[in-house]
Amino acid sequence: MPARAEDPELLVPDSAQIRLYNFRHATLVASQFGSLFPLLSLSSASSSSGTTTPSDVPDDLLVVIPKTVPPTDPKGVSKSIGELKRVVALLDLPRPQVTLQAWAIKVSSKDPNEIDDAVKKLQQQIDDRNLRIQRALKFGWFKLMSGAQAPGFLDQDFRAYISKPFVIDDARKPEQYSLGFVHAFAPDQPSIATMLLCLAASNDPRKWIDAVVDDMDQQTKITDTQGKDNPASGAGSPTFKNFRAYLHALADPLDPTSATAIASNATGTSWSAKGQQAALRAAFADFLFQYKWATQYPHEFVGYDLQNSATVLDSLFAPVVDALNRDIADYVRGITDVPKEVLSRRGAKTQLASRGILTVSSISGQQATVEGKTSSYFDITKPPTLAEMVQGMNDSKSLLSTLIPQLTGNPAKVAAALAAISSQEKTFVQLDKGMKLVITPVTLATAASAELNIDFGGGGGDNGQPADAAPQFKGVKTSPVYTVDSINQHSVQTKVRVDSLKLFEVSTFSYDLMHPQPDGVVPVVGQVWQGVFGAVPYVGRLFTWHKSPELSAHRSVIIVSALIVPTAMDLALGIRVEGDRKLTPASTAGGDFHTHKLQSIEDDPLLLKARPFHKKKLECMLTPDEWVTFAKDGCSCPGLSLNCVPADTR
Repeated sequence: MPARAEDPELLVPDSAQIRLYNFRHATLVASQFGSLFPLLSLSSASSSSGTTTPSDVPDDLLVVIPKTVPPTDPKGVSKSIGELKRVVALLDLPRPQVTLQAWAIKVSSKDPNEIDDAVKKLQQQIDDRNLRIQRALKFGWFKLMSGAQAPGFLDQDFRAYISKPFVIDDARKPEQYSLGFVHAFAPDQPSIATMLLCLAASNDPRKWIDAVVDDMDQQTKITDTQGKDNPASGAGSPTFKNFRAYLHALADPLDPTSATAIASNATGTSWSAKGQQAALRAAFADFLFQYKWATQYPHEFVGYDLQNSATVLDSLFAPVVDALNRDIADYVRGITDVPKEVLSRRGAKTQLASRGILTVSSISGQQATVEGKTSSYFDITKPPTLAEMVQGMNDSKSLLSTLIPQLTGNPAKVAAALAAISSQEKTFVQLDKGMKLVITPVTLATAASAELNIDFGGGGGDNGQPADAAPQFKGVKTSPVYTVDSINQHSVQTKVRVDSLKLFEVSTFSYDLMHPQPDGVVPVVGQVWQGVFGAVPYVGRLFTWHKSPELSAHRSVIIVSALIVPTAMDLALGIRVEGDRKLTPASTAGGDFHTHKLQSIEDDPLLLKARPFHKKKLECMLTPDEWVTFAKDGCSCPGLSLNCVPADTR
């Protein structure tokens, strides 16, 4: 085996700086990993200048210097820095983003059955919409996976490179390197990432995008015995127009009517994949290669390449998932219409009802806080009483006689009455409401679900547990009697696990109160009778009747939904990868062959060509065949082999 030159990445001068982009805790990295590298001294740039460093300086720069200057073992220092970079690269990969929506619905009524009906319909809506969303995603995924198994669906060259295990047989040398993600095109669990991988590998992505989204739209319709859409709770069916548009934008080949395509055809240029699909294929292939090497050859992968490939693939995932989120958000937002429809019917005994939605996005593991407050004004002016009318007329008559002495008699009385009525000022009640959400999401394996640390409350205050403010009054009467039932507070602190794209009922609050009412009294006659004979047994109860107790019912529901934007690492962790292996012949005639896993790229000369082969593979995916150059004659992109690339002996 030829001697390998030093990796240029490892030829580091007397010091180095390593930037942390996602795990911005350089001080923690220095303290935890410093003892693993005895030739190096690690520190954070934010703390290197002493204790006077401002607290808002990001802790994202790791300073690395040799323990002795000049270093007594320059080669050992360079290797240690390279190893540290690899450790940091694995630690500093992007984390999933979680977009959360929280609904708070609070209703008070004099009729418990009325609001129980509203809550029941709301829960039916949640179940029905969850069912439709999950059916859409699963059936769309199954549609694509079944197509992926059909002949002609996948580009065979791309499929072989991604999924075929690489086994070295000295008797029959393999011609091409491959990555060994054996279940890449037949994964166990549905995910957006694997859908995009299959579309990237498809020979006709435009056709299959429409077929998949059409199937998603169709499967959201829950049919009755006559084959008609018959939702149990009037939830309707979601449509995925944004998702369709972004899939086309991401995975479609080059438009044959575009200027680029016309110019390519005119010059005889051929593409192994075209347009956006080429970039998507290359992004998948590059990350899966870097991930495989980071796991199988942890001391020989290039940290920068792993981080860069993960960032590129993540940037392609995010817009598609955001588009899907917009489609689903438009659909699930309608759940808050159900209580309104039930409680606003004629004859409803609803008192105070409120509904609100909060939306916030956060990186997994990071706390997010969002708060909103409102002030609403309602006219609660009551008609004037007879005494107030008489007093107003007297005041108006006195004023009119002063201003217009000639106005007397009945005209003066009419004018005074009109002036008294029109001069009545309105009274308004000010209701201050709001919502506050403090949440820390932590995504779980493969980004299919998340654990949510929730601190949720309605109103305005601290710690996510505020109570609604007392009503305030504006106008002439600033202290009227306000007798509207309402829920003053419903807050919750909890940890829950929520599946992505699924509505989850976090907490409910139900409280009914029954209070006795005073007996009814016949106006005037009964009041006079009570004043005279009220203390006399039996006789005093004449002209009265017994009133039933008054009911006050309250219901509050808190619902959350989480959308997880997967990362490249979530894709890799959800697909089994077979490591590179070498076939060892039997030591005796007629014995069995066996294989062993390769531990280093120096275990076989062919592995020294794997990285150059991968780079040339990406070049062939992204550029016309005629633009790709080879050191050896007779090599081309369609016939790319390990013999066409030099060994990487760095």
